[in-house]
Amino acid sequence: MKGTFRKRPDGRWEGRVYLPPDANGKRVRRSVYAEKRSECQRLLNALIYQLESSDFVDCGKLTVGSYLQTWFRVHSGKLADTTSQTYKNYIDRHMVPYFKGVKLKNLKPIHIEEFYNEERKRFKEKTILQIHRIFSRALHDAVKNSLIKNNPCQLVDAPSPEEYILPYRTSMLTTTF
Repeated sequence: MKGTFRKRPDGRWEGRVYLPPDANGKRVRRSVYAEKRSECQRLLNALIYQLESSDFVDCGKLTVGSYLQTWFRVHSGKLADTTSQTYKNYIDRHMVPYFKGVKLKNLKPIHIEEFYNEERKRFKEKTILQIHRIFSRALHDAVKNSLIKNNPCQLVDAPSPEEYILPYRTSMLTTTF
C-alpha cells in the first residue's frame, strides 16, 4: 500500500492513503497532517502499517443506537421469546435514547459510567446489571466484527446488586424428631 504527499495551502503537509472500495463501491481516503514533511512521513507510515496489519478499525458514522438495534435483529434469533422481548425493552427504552447520536467509534468507558449513574436515579442495581450484560455482549460482538478496537464495557465495573435475603420464617425451622 502506498501513500502520497502534498503541501496544503495553509502550509501543512498532508499524507493520503486510499482504502479499498467500501460496500457501495466508493473509495475511502484517510489522511494525516503535520507541520513538517518528515513528521507527516512518519505518521503516514504508521497509518499504512495499521492498515496492512489489520489493526485499523473504522466504523464511520455508525451510532451506538443503530448498532444496538442491528445487533439485536441479528442476535435475537438465538434467544427465547421472553429473553428477546426483555433485550428489546432494555435496548429501546434505556440504551438507544441515552446514546442517541453518539458514534460507536467515540464511545468511551466514561460515557457508560455516566449512563449507569443516570439509570441509578430511576432503577435498581439489578436492572443496571442486566443492561450492562446486554451492552457488554453487544460491544463484544462489535469487536469481533471489527467495528471497534476494544470493548469499553470491559473497563467499567459491573453493577453489583445486593443479595436477596429470604425473610425469616419460624414455622419452617421447627421440626420434630
